[in-house]
Order: sequence, then C-alpha cells, then structure tokens
Amino acid sequence: MPLWIGFVLFEIGWLTVILGSTSWVYWAIVPLLVGFLIWEWRFSQQPGQRSLGIEYYVARLAFALLGFAADSLLQSLQLIDFDTSTAGAAPGFAPLWLLFMWLWFSVTLSACYQWLVGKAYIAGGFAAIAGPLAYWGASKLANVAIIEFWPFMIASGIFWGLLFGIVFHIEPLSRLLIIPEDKSPVTNLA
Repeated sequence: MPLWIGFVLFEIGWLTVILGSTSWVYWAIVPLLVGFLIWEWRFSQQPGQRSLGIEYYVARLAFALLGFAADSLLQSLQLIDFDTSTAGAAPGFAPLWLLFMWLWFSVTLSACYQWLVGKAYIAGGFAAIAGPLAYWGASKLANVAIIEFWPFMIASGIFWGLLFGIVFHIEPLSRLLIIPEDKSPVTNLA
C-alpha cells in the first residue's frame, strides 16, 4: 500500500486539530492518537515485524515536546501568535491544541516520511519548505497569526530543516522514530 495513506491520516488529524483549535473540539484527536498507537503496536507484535519497545514511544514523545517547545519559543519571540486566549493555553506556552498537533505528527511521522530515511539533505530541504507552509496554511484556517512573516518563515524553516536533517541523518535516531517500510503497518495494509 502506498505511503499516501500515511499522508491522508496525518491530514485528517491536522485538520481535526486546526479546525477545532478555537474550542475543545481538538480533543477529538485523542481517540485517533490512541487508535493509531494501538493499531501500530498490535501490528508490531506479528511475527517478522519490528517489536516496538518503550524507547520508541519515549522518542516520539520527546520529538513532540521538542516541537511544542520550538513553537512556544517562536510565539515568545512574537513571530507567530497561536491565540493563547483559545481553549487550553498556559502562560508562556503555545496552546494545548498545538501539543496535540505535535503528538499526532510524531505518531504519523513514520507513516508519512519513511521514504526519507538515508536522505538527510532531501529531508532537511523538504522540511525547510513544507514546515513553514503548514503554519501559513494554519493561519488561513484557524486563529493563528504570523506576525513577522519573513522572519517567521526563515526561523521556522531553519528549525524544520535542522529537525528533519538531524532525524534522518543520525541513524540511531531515525531507527528510533521511523519504522522501516517493510515493517510498517501503513505500507503493509495490502
């Protein structure tokens, strides 16, 4: 089964969180998160599949927290405003819905981007463009305002480029976060 299923899954979650970000509707991502994790774990228990240990889930949580911290920093630098008056915002941090977005991204990372394993420069370049464009898209759909457009696009592009470049360059890290294509539940649906 092609990787487009991973992209579709990510987009469903992304839209759920973005469109629900002004209310508590974004909590609808929780059953999707839990369901995806259970599905992936159950698949990993089949003979011949990669067993997913606790380090796999800890790495994903760390990835999500790093992204959330970066978004909180970009907001504190007043390059972007995630409208912290919305549901689930704590002073000094991006709103809670953004943490859910990062959690969803971290669990679908392997399903969407396993094709970038071993291609760190392509991964970094791709993310340096696609990452900032995702924020721009969110600014058109939700209460997200890019305050300083070019400084934000450059800063977030650098963050995303480095994040993906590092994840896909450091083999032990990519091995923790990315399930090989032949062992992925998404690519083995057929």
